[in-house]
Amino acid sequence: MFTATNSRTALQLGHVRGAVILTCQRKGLDTVPYAATRIKETVAGYGRASKEQVQHMVVKTLGLTHTPPPDAADALAAALTHMFWNEAGDCKR
Repeated sequence: MFTATNSRTALQLGHVRGAVILTCQRKGLDTVPYAATRIKETVAGYGRASKEQVQHMVVKTLGLTHTPPPDAADALAAALTHMFWNEAGDCKR
């Protein structure tokens, strides 16, 4: 999950998250939650890494020529985390 200082934003993001999970379930797709600290630790080596550090490591890990926007880098970092933990055979969240 995420943290937000603006309650309106947190509520909207919660609605989006719920819609995505419902859509995945209706399509028979599994969803796997990862804590932000797990994603940051996996990709950047530190659970409290900054967005810039996550972006940098996503670029290095994937060999990208351009730095993706923070939200896209977060999504790629989540995908890398899922790929890493599933390849490692350790799906503990």
